[in-house]
Amino acid sequence: MSAAIVIPVRLASTRLPGKPLALLGELPLVNWVVRQCNRAKLATEVHVATDSEEVAKALSAETCCVHQTDPTHQSGSDRVAEVAEKLQDEFIINVQGDEPFVSPTDIDAVIGALAEFGHDIVTLRTSATDSDVQDPNAVKIALGEKDRALYFSRAPIPFQHPTTKHDPNMYWRHIGLYGYRRTALLKWARLPKDRLENYEGLEQLRALSHGMTIQAIPANCPSRGIDTPDDLAWARTRVDKLGTEAFPT
Repeated sequence: MSAAIVIPVRLASTRLPGKPLALLGELPLVNWVVRQCNRAKLATEVHVATDSEEVAKALSAETCCVHQTDPTHQSGSDRVAEVAEKLQDEFIINVQGDEPFVSPTDIDAVIGALAEFGHDIVTLRTSATDSDVQDPNAVKIALGEKDRALYFSRAPIPFQHPTTKHDPNMYWRHIGLYGYRRTALLKWARLPKDRLENYEGLEQLRALSHGMTIQAIPANCPSRGIDTPDDLAWARTRVDKLGTEAFPT
């Protein structure tokens, strides 16, 4: 078994321009992502897929391989797939470039689940709060048996029938760390966009629509992505207060 981590990094961002290079403490945000990924025990290498020379320069002293990818890619998964074409690893782990607090333990859990259960894709979930259930920015998962994802939606799912007792354990929020079998990732990248994917704005629905299986396992340490100026302010406060202890093991 071999697993490589690929981090897609795009410098342009509508909500937070230049966020990969925004400082957290003394380092750019993207450097912390790479360092967290290097702490995973089951991954053999860390790769960064970017179209930015500035990002490549910022990572010059880090332990990772930086790949200059096609700037016309429409998604991070496409950027990851371009790098995966060059690799021979059985498993490819997609860690978003705006997740400086990603848990190495969760990365290892995803790799372990890929090896043990045989699904095409493994991702993470955590309990959804009441506000998450109603928030379209918090993606919900309808789960079947043995953690198999049946559907992802921005809407509150599953619907609670009026005759059933409320069960808070039915609601799960998706965390966007993905582990793929390399063959499944390359197949996914070649498929045309799916109608439901376009409707919900969720690319994982393309995989489900074409019969791939996705397992959503519980996260040990749910992380918070940095998408907005408020997120960045929160992250800086966390790092200023806790130092390196802000980053989970």
